[in-house]
Amino acid sequence: MTGVAGVDLGKTSCRVVVRDTDGVRVGKAPGAPGLASPDGVGRAVDAVLAGLRAAGTGPGAVSVCVGAAGALAAPAAAARLADALAAACGGRVAVTSDATVAHAGAFAGRAGTVVAVGTGTVLVELDDAGTLRTLDGWGPWLGDDGSGSWLGRAGLRAVLCAAEGRGEPTALTGRAADWGGAPAAIPGLVAASDAPARTLASFAPHVLASARDGDAVAGAVVADAVRAVADACAHATPPYALVGGITTAEPFGSALRAALGPKHVVAPEPAPPDGARVEPALRGALLLATDPTTPYERTVSRRDPV
Repeated sequence: MTGVAGVDLGKTSCRVVVRDTDGVRVGKAPGAPGLASPDGVGRAVDAVLAGLRAAGTGPGAVSVCVGAAGALAAPAAAARLADALAAACGGRVAVTSDATVAHAGAFAGRAGTVVAVGTGTVLVELDDAGTLRTLDGWGPWLGDDGSGSWLGRAGLRAVLCAAEGRGEPTALTGRAADWGGAPAAIPGLVAASDAPARTLASFAPHVLASARDGDAVAGAVVADAVRAVADACAHATPPYALVGGITTAEPFGSALRAALGPKHVVAPEPAPPDGARVEPALRGALLLATDPTTPYERTVSRRDPV
């Protein structure tokens, strides 16, 4: 092997960092719908290979660690992904969850909780005794409280209720019309999607924008989302490292930080001295690609070259 690659595979995007003798490079490709989804493993393989190509490397050139959405909830699928990538890449492969690599990048094995809120929601906690556990991460139908898919679903439900006269008028109605058409068309649009969670999450920016503009209905949806995530955090070990696109979006981000208390929200680990200034999740994936001794190891499926 001439290098190492870290992959953060989410439902929206697949981000890759490669460190080899030529330096550090990054790449990005479309994500995959989640390992538990139909053909989730196959689509994850395609996304990882596309991300490696975007970062300027090919199969077999690097050892790879993939942090994949859905890996904790579907460990058998994570194992199949490790098998498939070992065959496709011809190199050493490690597969774990996207939230686990985020924790490794933010805390490097120290106690604390990563709060990952993007398309889905999952908390990864390492307590003072060294016990690793997760909260939520149950997917869009049973969990993912406060996530992008949750926000999108709640916002669209508000639009449908307003159209029937059962809910308050909202600026979300106009945004939904531009996003997906008349209210009657929206349920079919979501149902026909091959990635419903990602489709719902694509409406979340409209909910956040309407909340910023002062729409009361959208503001209430965002407030409910913040409370849901803060409630999960109350059952986990501080400090908290917030990751994922929703945690940086306003007004959600500021409201969540205020709910948790500034002293309990930490910045990620500083970039290492070798100049690899990449996101915490990708730094965590680089760490786990080569170190099998971290507290995260029980969540990792490793494979040698096929």
